[in-house]
Amino acid sequence: MRITILEALENGELNVSQIQERIGESQAITSQHLRLMESRDILISRQDGVQVFYRVKDQFITKILGCIRSCGLS
Repeated sequence: MRITILEALENGELNVSQIQERIGESQAITSQHLRLMESRDILISRQDGVQVFYRVKDQFITKILGCIRSCGLS
């Protein structure tokens, strides 16, 4: 699930609803994963009104995803 979230965020920030739609999970579970990933310094969030947007904190993480894909591990 968390790798899928990272893949959704590879091209830039998304709000919680957009992430939820892309990963096909409930908003509550999506929000739990996002908060955990933020607490582990994987994601950064910003609030705009009532919406919360997330993005990958370090682009090195997206490079790691690329390596995983090139090895056929995802």
